Amino acid sequence: MFSMKMPNIAPLLLTMQKTSEEVPDKVLAQVAQNARDIARATAPHLTGTLARSIYCNKVADGYEVGSPLVYAWAVEFGSGVYGTGPTATGEPIGPTSATHLSFKIGGEWIRVRYVMGQHPQPFLRPACEQALAGVDDIKVTGLD
Repeated sequence: MFSMKMPNIAPLLLTMQKTSEEVPDKVLAQVAQNARDIARATAPHLTGTLARSIYCNKVADGYEVGSPLVYAWAVEFGSGVYGTGPTATGEPIGPTSATHLSFKIGGEWIRVRYVMGQHPQPFLRPACEQALAGVDDIKVTGLD
């Protein structure tokens, strides 16, 4: 079961919790670690920074699996006209306080009025679904 809300902070985060005391803590830990490992393997690897940032931490009520990187949301859900998640606007991405966007690609500065955005490349939600396959009594909440 997944529950998603729009965050006020940057981290992309899912929390795994037991729904029954019959699930041993080590099973929950193993499922969370498997989800982390699958997410690391399936995350886009242009530089590897996103994959390296994916973590699994024990918290009071379960385990967190996520990434603290600001752009992890845009990778997971897409952005601009391609966005599918809670932050999707369906609009091109444009400047907020200037006439153009400026960014550097391969040592060359690019200046444009807008960009269309990025297609979604889900890695965390599918990893959790795969790690939970066949495991009952564990719920996943998050991105809150």
